[in-house]
Amino acid sequence: MASIYDYEMMHFHMRASAALKWQHALAPHSYELFLKAVESARRLNVSSAGGLAGLVTTTSGKTFEVKLPANPSDSEAVSCSCGYPNLMLLPCAHVCCFAVSQRLDVVPYSGAYYKTNQWRDTCKVPYVPVSRDNLDASTIEAPVLGKKRGRPQVKGREAGQRGTGSKTGPSGSEGQLEASSSSDPFVPFTVSFCRSCGDTAHTTKQCSSSH
Repeated sequence: MASIYDYEMMHFHMRASAALKWQHALAPHSYELFLKAVESARRLNVSSAGGLAGLVTTTSGKTFEVKLPANPSDSEAVSCSCGYPNLMLLPCAHVCCFAVSQRLDVVPYSGAYYKTNQWRDTCKVPYVPVSRDNLDASTIEAPVLGKKRGRPQVKGREAGQRGTGSKTGPSGSEGQLEASSSSDPFVPFTVSFCRSCGDTAHTTKQCSSSH
């Protein structure tokens, strides 16, 4: 128990120190998702817009409706027909594309849970000090795994029976092909930024705050 407590305390202080060095408004993981959304937004176009609502068109011609609230801090009111902002409370690529076209800062439309201030406030509350003398000295061992005796049971098949993976109906390979052809082509990409302070101009090894 003492080693578990020391381990948790060590990671708590590491997270608190990392939060103080971080310079972006979004926490590291949400910041990485945000950068990928901004990168994807470069491939999109705003077909029409009026005020805080507009239509964003992809390269394949698919259109998404974006609506932004008058108050950027109201992240729950950010709406896109793709459903990502409503589910994750983070701007999607369509929201980023529309906000940039209207010369709006996209970061404030993120949920408060993902922001650095929330991260720092969480680490401000310290762990309650615990005396190691009062901790249980017994060791915690892994449970004993039991192996079932006998030969493994294999489900038999009749002659000429095909598996579920060979279906050719609308729900099989043809349906998947139609679904994939109607969606946008996905090209994986990575974004590079400093994992210590969040700056995109240098790497972690070049960051002065990490040394």
